[in-house]
Amino acid sequence: MSIKNIRHSCLCVDNLERADYFYRKVLGLHYVNSEVEEGDFIKSLLGLDSLTWVKLATDSGDILELYWLPQKTNDSFNHIAFTVENVQYMRNKLREFEIDCSEIKLDKSGTHKVMFCRDPEKNMLEMCEPVNGGE
Repeated sequence: MSIKNIRHSCLCVDNLERADYFYRKVLGLHYVNSEVEEGDFIKSLLGLDSLTWVKLATDSGDILELYWLPQKTNDSFNHIAFTVENVQYMRNKLREFEIDCSEIKLDKSGTHKVMFCRDPEKNMLEMCEPVNGGE
């Protein structure tokens, strides 16, 4: 099994309002949705107390996420999300190469199983398996 597609790219920004304005008003991306995530879900996946994100899309449907973190981290938080056929298979394969992975969790919408890991260069990767009619 392999990666099916690049699901989205994510940029961590210092000023979410300014970045949102730039990508929407200057570059013409379209607003999809936004959320403040807090609690056990985000803590168990990423070790963060909270984060705020805005999801934007191109005319062809490519997704860019903008993340703002209230607590700064010393490591990179930008990530690429991949759609995979089987997230458990991918987790097992990554662990064979001694890649640390988060637990697999069902997202809040119940449409994707998600897991995070870092590549050997410490870039964050998200693996998403559609379930229950998710795309």
